[in-house]
Amino acid sequence: MSTLDSIDTEVAVLSAVFADPATLWDAMSIVESDHFRDRRNQYIFSALSSLATNGMPYDMSAVRTKLRQDGDMFVVTESHLSSLEDLSPDTTNVAWYANKIKESFVRIEAIKETNRLKAQLEQGGNLKEILDDHSKTLLDLHGGLAARSEAVHISRPVGEAMDLLAKMRAGDISGLGVRTGVGVLDDRFSFFAPKNVYVICGGVSAGKSALADQIADYVAGNGSNVYVSCLEMSAMQRAQRFISRRARVSLKAWQAKDMLSKAAEESLQKAAAEFRKPPIYIDDARGLTALDIMAKARRFRDTHGLGMLIIDYLQLMKPLRRGPREQEVAEMSGAVLDISGDLDVPVILVSQLSRTHQHENREPELRDLRESGRIEQDAFGVVAIYRPHLEEPESKVIVLKNRQGPLGRRQMRFIGEQVRFEEIQSTDVYYKEAFGGN
Repeated sequence: MSTLDSIDTEVAVLSAVFADPATLWDAMSIVESDHFRDRRNQYIFSALSSLATNGMPYDMSAVRTKLRQDGDMFVVTESHLSSLEDLSPDTTNVAWYANKIKESFVRIEAIKETNRLKAQLEQGGNLKEILDDHSKTLLDLHGGLAARSEAVHISRPVGEAMDLLAKMRAGDISGLGVRTGVGVLDDRFSFFAPKNVYVICGGVSAGKSALADQIADYVAGNGSNVYVSCLEMSAMQRAQRFISRRARVSLKAWQAKDMLSKAAEESLQKAAAEFRKPPIYIDDARGLTALDIMAKARRFRDTHGLGMLIIDYLQLMKPLRRGPREQEVAEMSGAVLDISGDLDVPVILVSQLSRTHQHENREPELRDLRESGRIEQDAFGVVAIYRPHLEEPESKVIVLKNRQGPLGRRQMRFIGEQVRFEEIQSTDVYYKEAFGGN
């Protein structure tokens, strides 16, 4: 039998469900009605699923009635339904047969996609855009092969949680995530954990990249590889910022060498030497899509290992498909969430805020995230930088969203010429004594 031929397995699944209705739930956890090649079987499984999920009987009689009501009986036919009743099905291997149906569906869709790719490549056009378009579809198909999660008794995750507590009490924090070195963030989040996206947002020149780099410096200093996808500036410009921060020498020194004191130059030399060791890697390629970043970061992880990914910044990413800007940003935000799960690392996503909060002379809120509310939905945590007067150092780092802890803000001082933040008080000022929700 061809690997593309799923008709026999479709019949095996449907006949088993009619013989033992409990097996429907096993099948529904694996396949959907669209996965069935035979349109008759597709309609039958759709009717079964609809009846079952609505708490109604889903025996043969109920399915017949449902098909008649939906006008599908003329396609299914009475003889086909009767043939399913006449079989002696194997009710113990429904999951195996269901997986075969899904695999056949994915194979067929992948063949269709590769044929479409071949045709577009032969016609010419922008090669990068063609490959991006098809890569997204193939990744979706690949994701469809993943086993769907099943419910587990609460005793299992409870046990895992208590084991984690025991490890923490013993001083073992491996696997929990990374600390950021920024007091308010470590107090509120404890760790930036794998598979989560943390958004650092702010207005123009608020210090978004500076805070991300400060975290990168700290994380790398503790031995974790940090990959920075820098869409805004060159790797050398980014390196100058790292050196100036570490040396505590003004960035202007790079543009005014004649005015640079000997002591300042020595500090820069010393700081530069220190950056031979911290595992910070900067990729300054421009015009990248989320798929580009995922592919690059995955290759890096497989070769070197990866502890954190920083994407600076969202609005400079290239969308896979052109459309309304809000839709483009929503797609890119969702793709970044997929990246964090695929790489199993915390991802810092730098994002711009709209200017509304500046015009209204107020602290930023979640609604100020520029161009899409999807960013807020996808992020585990959202951190905003508020500098009411850009010419002055006073600023606030505000935790606007925290899915697993309290919100809060802390007064900070931004030393712009050295692109670094320093704390000026040791306790948080709470503006909302509540826990962050989803």
